[in-house]
Amino acid sequence: AAPGVVLVHPFMEERQDAHPFLRDLAARLAAKGHPALRVDLSGCGDSDPPPLTYGACPAGFRTECTHLPVPLDWNNPDAEKLEILIARQPAMSGTARAQLWFLQGGPGDSADFYAPVMEALGPLLPDYDLYTFEHRGIGESSRLGCPTEESASSPGGVELTVEEWPSCLAAVKAQWGDKLAHFSTSNAALDLAYAIERTRVQGK
Repeated sequence: AAPGVVLVHPFMEERQDAHPFLRDLAARLAAKGHPALRVDLSGCGDSDPPPLTYGACPAGFRTECTHLPVPLDWNNPDAEKLEILIARQPAMSGTARAQLWFLQGGPGDSADFYAPVMEALGPLLPDYDLYTFEHRGIGESSRLGCPTEESASSPGGVELTVEEWPSCLAAVKAQWGDKLAHFSTSNAALDLAYAIERTRVQGK
């Protein structure tokens, strides 16, 4: 018997780009007598993970929230995970026809900035689910911080003084070490793409 071939798609948005090629390749292999098995990886296509479960939000966010596990290193997606916060304000009409995401630039600041924006836009966009999320390393998403230097009893209180920055950075490096390299804008963008993929509803 002719050997079989297993075809596995790439991850994230490249999966859709590769679909026509893999479909045609499978058909050509089958025509040559080679069984071809195409696999949807976990969380992709018809291999959907369980739906996200929402609950109460931390202070400053609206209206319901969840924590989504994402890979620390997107090049090694099955290894260590981080959690990122997703906040959702459901469509006020009760039936959403689309999503609108609000993103902090940088990344650097907390996404709680958008809570009043979402509250104000809700009545103007009654058919939209409004979303925001905290980038990795920020606020509620595996925050990079230094508790001693940011404590209320420290010289600058919760704000860092110039003198506190060296010891704060040393504390962050001591906690995360080489893993700090994965707190990057590139990985933050992949977190966002995955969050949209996990929350997207067909046709919206």
